[in-house]
Amino acid sequence: MLFNYDLALDYISRARLANMCMFMGIRPFGTSSYLRFKLRRRLQNIRKDDRMIREEGVHTLTEEELSAACRARGMLWVLSLEEMRQQVLTFTTHSR
Repeated sequence: MLFNYDLALDYISRARLANMCMFMGIRPFGTSSYLRFKLRRRLQNIRKDDRMIREEGVHTLTEEELSAACRARGMLWVLSLEEMRQQVLTFTTHSR
């Protein structure tokens, strides 16, 4: 899991929120509240995606889907298919 508690976002400075947004591929424009909202939404989508990957299995993902999953989670996506699968499998297993 990227963050143990979503409440942690409430106590992060604007500068750190902006950095987290950039890391997660979110444009860091708007109020701090809006950035928190966007980050929470992105995290919810990643958790939802993790559940689907656990249910269907990492081997059902195409190369494009694996790359997108790795990018969304801040992992390397220019690896071999098997290395990307292992990364995603490890992440989804620990993100329950």
